[in-house]
Amino acid sequence: MLSLHLGTAGIMDMAKALAATGKRLPSAQALVLNRVGTRVKRIVNDTLPAQTGLSRYTINRAVKMRRASPKNPSVTIWTRGGDISLKYFRPREENGGVTAYIYGHKEVFPGAFRLSGKAPNRRMVKKLNGHVFENTDGGYWRGHIRKIRSGVLIPAEMIRGKTRQAFEQVVTHELPREVERELARILPGGGS
Repeated sequence: MLSLHLGTAGIMDMAKALAATGKRLPSAQALVLNRVGTRVKRIVNDTLPAQTGLSRYTINRAVKMRRASPKNPSVTIWTRGGDISLKYFRPREENGGVTAYIYGHKEVFPGAFRLSGKAPNRRMVKKLNGHVFENTDGGYWRGHIRKIRSGVLIPAEMIRGKTRQAFEQVVTHELPREVERELARILPGGGS
């Protein structure tokens, strides 16, 4: 015959332990979210340079992370910006045009320029600030110029391709493990 005996003292101790755990839960939640968020940001910073053609330095400056706190239990990885100038894609002026490495592939922009003056004395001019331009009037000398952009948008790139796959893998595999580990640490009878 099986018999169970419940004592109210044991239940009260368990309720006190759970109440104490409840007070620690928001801090533990923020800790787990920040730990996983930091990993996600590192993965985003690792995958975006190859995916876009931008330098790691540019990606590190563009991608930001807003950390979680006990009162705000969410991590936000964000960036701002629109169509990025060719200046950030290793442009080089050669053979009457400019080449740049967009999405990791070399692209040629015929008639574009980033230097000023007549050949062979072409040089960088402070006023052009290293950007790539084209003459909208169709000639090589004088006229109106327009800055050429790459078509790459970092916010759009963060949610597609290898960056998205890496994000989903971290969130689906590592987040549940981290939550489980932290709960085991703070629950009564768990590790310390």
